[in-house]
Amino acid sequence: MTAFISRILVGAIGLPVVLGAVWVGGWWLFSLVACAAAIAVHEFVTMARPLRPLAPAIYIGVLLALTGAHKGGAVWMVGGALATFVLAFVLNAFAKTRAPSTVAIGATVLGATWIGLGLGHILLLRELHDKARLLAVVLGFVVVLAAASGDLFESMLKRDMEVKDTGRLLGAHGGVLDRIDSLLFASVAAFYLVLAFGYA
Repeated sequence: MTAFISRILVGAIGLPVVLGAVWVGGWWLFSLVACAAAIAVHEFVTMARPLRPLAPAIYIGVLLALTGAHKGGAVWMVGGALATFVLAFVLNAFAKTRAPSTVAIGATVLGATWIGLGLGHILLLRELHDKARLLAVVLGFVVVLAAASGDLFESMLKRDMEVKDTGRLLGAHGGVLDRIDSLLFASVAAFYLVLAFGYA
């Protein structure tokens, strides 16, 4: 199968699923985001293996962030993500093969906050859906800049880790993290822009 056909197939299957989940919202969107998060964390841990991130702390921190966003809003989401610091500290004390503590804990917190807060903001944005009506040009401009920054951020990490793609799950598209890297920045920027305009 050529890379072009692979991309078309992934898009043809994935796009209706994603749009349907966003439209319906609730537990459907939460489930889709949680699945994407689990795969993205796996890809991040694999890519950052030389830094020895503490995988259980990342998985738990991301799950707590997403659950907080879904059930309690922005404050609970941030609280869930910040729990990663404590989890990473405890797990690092018991890890058998370790990088320096600063590196291992830093990589762990980076993975959990990058993925957990980025995807958590998608859930928060969906809750604002019916309330927000912006000047579309401003929102579009900010989201495009943030999306480009997210893509560049992941590219920087991949260069540091000397990998081309974070995974192969999506064929020629690479990994899930390769597909959602822009969203992880854009969703955060969009959410706070909506709040800044007073539409929440």
